[in-house]
Amino acid sequence: MILANAGLGIVHGLASPMGGFLPIPHGVVCGTLMAAAVRANWQAMKAREPGNEAIAKMARLGQRLSKESGKSDAYYCDALVAILEDWTEQLELPRLNKYDIQTSDLNKILDQTQNRNNPIELTRNEIRALVEARL
Repeated sequence: MILANAGLGIVHGLASPMGGFLPIPHGVVCGTLMAAAVRANWQAMKAREPGNEAIAKMARLGQRLSKESGKSDAYYCDALVAILEDWTEQLELPRLNKYDIQTSDLNKILDQTQNRNNPIELTRNEIRALVEARL
């Protein structure tokens, strides 16, 4: 649902090289990185592309999930991030280090990561930070 509404290509862009280098299930990578990726995309769009159409899509989803009304798009995007982070913790999605992914593995993973179909071009440092958030 989130991929269809917000085009979060970075999650899948990371899942492929991680699964290729290490024994980690694709679904685990996608699930554990989703909240961090939504946060990274939201922060990047807010800073560099405040008119990005994906903001409105994320806000609609945040509004539906938060069940709030009459708030700003920024409020709903923040709510979406918070809800996804809560779900990540409630569902006890494993951190990447459970699968032996270490900081030292990040360069080879990032070298193979594709940022296609993402609502905004994330920098290498932004992608690194979102992965490190789940180590």
